Amino acid sequence: MPASARPLTVDDIRAMRTNERMVIELIDGEVFVSPTPSARHDVLKVRLINALLQYLEPLGLADAIIVGPAELTWGTRDTYVDPDIWVTDLAERYTFDWNAVHTVKLAIEIISPSSRRRDRVTKRELYARMGVDTYWIVDPERHTVEESMGGDTSLRQLESAMEWRATAGAPAFVLPLATLFAGIPKGAMNG
Repeated sequence: MPASARPLTVDDIRAMRTNERMVIELIDGEVFVSPTPSARHDVLKVRLINALLQYLEPLGLADAIIVGPAELTWGTRDTYVDPDIWVTDLAERYTFDWNAVHTVKLAIEIISPSSRRRDRVTKRELYARMGVDTYWIVDPERHTVEESMGGDTSLRQLESAMEWRATAGAPAFVLPLATLFAGIPKGAMNG
């Protein structure tokens, strides 16, 4: 008789993450493994980080940006995700304890063929349930960005720019899609 499998925990995923060539996440006890992101993914990630840092620095919020690998668990035992880029509350960030981070003001995933369904469906539903304020899904192949906001699970495609406010009184962060995708080839490609 086969032994019954126990549900995986955040500690199990931490133990598995010794292979830097894979991205391993846990959502509601289900394991997801993806290959290392492509070079195109990394270019877009760096562009987004630079733009966000230029926006957040004058607001005194540059330290609120988190770039993986990181552990977003919301203090649960069955969920461990690693968004490409996210912005949290400074007070939570300065606890220096991943389990204490519960506020996600902005989460960004740059999708790949292996993560498309997970990022567009599973993570979108998770982020809505966990109260992520703004979720952007960047598609390098199609040169599109989709947005889900404030616990709403619906997605809307952004027409010309990514816009977001770190706080209610802050000026808007605006990144034109043409700037984000400049020089990035459209369509499927290797690497």
